[in-house]
Order: sequence, then C-alpha cells, then structure tokens
Amino acid sequence: MKVGLIGSNWGRIHIGTFAKNDLDIAVLVGKNLQKCQKIAKLENIPLASTDLHALDDADLLIIASPADTHLDIIQHFPQKAIWCEKPVSLSSVDSDAIDFQSFARCYVNYAFPHLRSVQQCTDIIRSGQLGRVKSIIMKSSFDLPGEKAFKDWFTDIVVHPFAYISHLFGAFDLKMAYQMPDHNHITAVFTTERVQLDISFYRSHEPSMLYDITFVGEKGDLQLKGGYRPYSNWFFDPVKLNGIPQNSGEFSTEEDIWLQANTEAVRLYLATIRGQITTKEAKAAGLFNLERAVAMEKALIDFAKFNQG
Repeated sequence: MKVGLIGSNWGRIHIGTFAKNDLDIAVLVGKNLQKCQKIAKLENIPLASTDLHALDDADLLIIASPADTHLDIIQHFPQKAIWCEKPVSLSSVDSDAIDFQSFARCYVNYAFPHLRSVQQCTDIIRSGQLGRVKSIIMKSSFDLPGEKAFKDWFTDIVVHPFAYISHLFGAFDLKMAYQMPDHNHITAVFTTERVQLDISFYRSHEPSMLYDITFVGEKGDLQLKGGYRPYSNWFFDPVKLNGIPQNSGEFSTEEDIWLQANTEAVRLYLATIRGQITTKEAKAAGLFNLERAVAMEKALIDFAKFNQG
C-alpha cells in the first residue's frame, strides 16, 4: 500500500504511528520544498514535493496540513482512503453538499477514545454500572503557548473529550454559552435528547491542558481526570467509580500515551479499510468517518458563532 503524507509539522507524528502499523510513507507533500526534502531524507521517504498531484497514485493519504485546508484536500481526492487530522473544518460545513458515499474511506483522527483510561470508562458505562447516564460535568483548564482568541482555545482543547462523549451518547446541540467579561472563563451547555453536558473552561496558571470529567448516572458516578503537562506528557489519575479507584492511573513512561492512542486509532482505521472489521465495529470502537465527524464538530462550530454574553 502506497502511503502519502500531507503536512510537515504534526504530520511527522504519523510517520511513526503508521510505521508501528507496518506502513512506511512513500511521498511527503508540504508548502516548503526544502523543509520537506530535509524531513524526507531524515525519515527515509523516497519523494518530497509541493504538488498534490504527486499523491495521485497513492493508495492512502494522511492529511496533517493546517486545519483550514483539510476539507479542500479531502474533496480533491474522492474515493481515496484518507486519514485526516482533526478537525474537518474550522467553519460551518454544508453536509448536504458532500457526497459522503464518495468519501466512505475517509476517517478523521480523534484519538481520545483510544486512551486506556478512557476505554476503561467506556467499559464501565456500557456495562450498565452507572445505570442511565443523566448528566456529564466537564471542567477543563489550560495554559499553553500561542496567540489565539479564548473561544478558539475552548474549541481546540474541549474537542478531545467532546468527541469521546459524542461517541458514547450521540451528537450534541449547543443550548447555552457564556464568556465571562475577563475573557478567561467560558461556561457552555450541550444536550442530546437524554443527556446534558455542562462545561466549565478556564485559563490556569500551570502550563498544562487538563480535564476533570464526571459522568452522573442513576446508580452512581464515574470520574476521569487527567490531561497533558509539557514536562510529563499525557497522564490520567486512577479512574474512580463512586469514589473507588478502578485502576492505578495511566502515565507516559517510554512513550507518550497520547502517541499510543494515535497508533491504536490508526490500527483500527487500517483494519476498517482492509475489511478486517466492519464500519459498524469501527464506529463502536470510537472511529469517526467523515460524516460522523462533521456532525460531531457542528456543535463546537455553533459555539464559535454563538452570540456570547
């Protein structure tokens, strides 16, 4: 299988995730030819180019270019097998204008469901130990380098667990959002027919990206707490069911657990396009095909347009 990679920044991560799934990159495409040639030499990639046509004969494409280019590149390659970094788009997508059948082998990389602690939460929820989940409370804080509007930080950071929660409970609709006058705190409420998700998002004073998520069910509650710190990479505290630890936590030692989750997502994707698992099984495992990703992202795009205050 000939694999082409678009993107020379985060795209380099996928050189490793695909190599661990026994696939090497044959073509690297990016805006800066010299940079691509340098990376290609370091990573033993046969061809570097700035021309998308260099990918015409590739069997599988990895899209890891800037987010505002994702949808245009996807639509340039109908019928291709495509593994696209999140998100599909930074703006509203007219789903009626997309022939999703032509992009049946296009999936979007949302790795959060494939973290081991998160998978344990999935098992507990699906086993019925909480009963019917009625509400979800998410607290998320961050302090990361970069210049962005605060609402854009919200979208970028919250989307990781938001994708997972949508995977479990279906697409959410935005019901309310408010940004505090100091611009450093956002509250938002999303709902499905049966579940309410309350999010509190704020800037902290510790370099990090942290999540504290509680699933409240008829029989009890389940807590998932962890995230990312630059000096320790991704981690999770012990998953707690009714206050009782269910594991010993999850920590990055020899390899960042976030990279492990990405590698697992790629494994499942490859199994899907090879026909080793069905699309129904892929969905149950937490993969997002293009249509599912567009539907999930809509609520967060609606938030970005919401008339706050």
